[in-house]
Amino acid sequence: MNSIVKLAGLAVIASSLATTAFAYEDQWQPSNKTLSAYVAEGYVLSLPVVLHLSPFDRVQYRYYLTKGQAIAQCTEDVTTRKAVIVDKVLACADLVAPFQK
Repeated sequence: MNSIVKLAGLAVIASSLATTAFAYEDQWQPSNKTLSAYVAEGYVLSLPVVLHLSPFDRVQYRYYLTKGQAIAQCTEDVTTRKAVIVDKVLACADLVAPFQK
């Protein structure tokens, strides 16, 4: 299946926090799928969110994908030292329960 994904822009959020934690993270179930596997299954890719987790060392890219009522999230953490990528981790998860306060 051929899928064309168009990204219209980039949302940038600057943060000096080492990690970003949300109260609802326990509602995300880790997945073995890749970002391209979700797209191949017909998920629509939204605009990525970029989190600068430390000034020059670590950037996190979050990609949200939707297909009907299903929502998935893929996170790519990139760590650099002197403009050289030293670590790159990609992980995906499925939303298993709607947000509840």
